[in-house]
Amino acid sequence: RYTSSESTSLYYKILLPLDVKPVGVKPELIAGTNNLYAIGCYQTVTGTKYPFIEIDVAYEQVNNDIDASEWGEYILSLLDEEILHCKNYYSASGRYADFLSKSCIDGKTVISRVRVFKNYDFEHKGANMIIVKASSSEEDYELLAEDLYHCVKFFTLINDSKWHLAEELKSINLDLPASYSFYYPASWLYSERYN
Repeated sequence: RYTSSESTSLYYKILLPLDVKPVGVKPELIAGTNNLYAIGCYQTVTGTKYPFIEIDVAYEQVNNDIDASEWGEYILSLLDEEILHCKNYYSASGRYADFLSKSCIDGKTVISRVRVFKNYDFEHKGANMIIVKASSSEEDYELLAEDLYHCVKFFTLINDSKWHLAEELKSINLDLPASYSFYYPASWLYSERYN
């Protein structure tokens, strides 16, 4: 476990190349954001032959449910990342995305592989939206693409709640003309209307 977060819902395991080590694991507010905290930063150890990569793990606690892929797009825009490609995948809790993005840092182009995760936080109520970003220089990307993919793909929450929504659900149960049940987020308002 390479994080010093006090919240057990943020404990994670991450697959790293041998020459990549933690450089920052204390929660720290990311500049230019209101509620996005870095909880892990890993970089290639200096003096090794392995090309430089950086893996960042950050999270934001949200109270109302949001689609993970939309949140990822929003965060990437805050970080001035241009989305080059996006592959969506779906689960019971919504749409998730695997992003390929690029940015410019100190005049150099950086390519990143990014995935977003959502996990209910029973300690603080609401969901932790977690972003994992593995980056390298554009010149080294082809050589490192598989390593970057494995870093984001095999990110695992140690205390996964198995509830991947930000809030509890309420239900509407109808028996006419047949038996139906609908579920909706607790923050939504419900009103009956008959024509």
